[in-house]
Amino acid sequence: MSHRTTVKIAAIASGALLAGAAAGVLVTAGPGHSVFQSQLPPASSKVSTASIDLTSGSASTLTVAADNIIPGDSIQRLMQLNNTGTGTIGNVSLSASFATNPTALVTSSTGGLQFEAQTCSTSWTATSLPGGGDSYSCSGTTSTAIASEPIDALAATTPTPLSGLSTIAPGGSQDVVLTLTLPRTDGNTYQALTQTIAYTFVATQAAATNA
Repeated sequence: MSHRTTVKIAAIASGALLAGAAAGVLVTAGPGHSVFQSQLPPASSKVSTASIDLTSGSASTLTVAADNIIPGDSIQRLMQLNNTGTGTIGNVSLSASFATNPTALVTSSTGGLQFEAQTCSTSWTATSLPGGGDSYSCSGTTSTAIASEPIDALAATTPTPLSGLSTIAPGGSQDVVLTLTLPRTDGNTYQALTQTIAYTFVATQAAATNA
């Protein structure tokens, strides 16, 4: 009777081991025995970063010189800010620098060139002037991006943000009109002066979002 019982138990144990193997489950069979395993093929996922690329559009007239201005004259130039990158531009800042030995046009605390920047809710309309430049008008709503101030304020260490500028999506653009005015009160000190002004626009990405 004892011999028959031992054989019956061994058969049940072997059947359980075979059933587990057939089901593809992990079977621990003790030291010196093999186990069954299964794994998925490698899954690939690409991650890339965006680029912020601010360029000057073909409509820009900022590099057009203004010659022979007199007190009371205002000079308007348009800067078309294009986003040719793959990320959205959240804001743009502006600074200015001057050549060696800057003149009273950009250093005077009581006169000299006054600067202002504006945006338009629609497209700016350009009107050609006899002197070779353009004047710009807005049929929509005009917003002040930088309030009127002496041009030397733009030479500060920290660039000045363009307030109210819309975000610029990839492939999009934003037009900004820059106005320089020589005050009517500027006298003979300002005659026969020449000054080169270098404008630098710096774009910053829009706030991060989870992709």
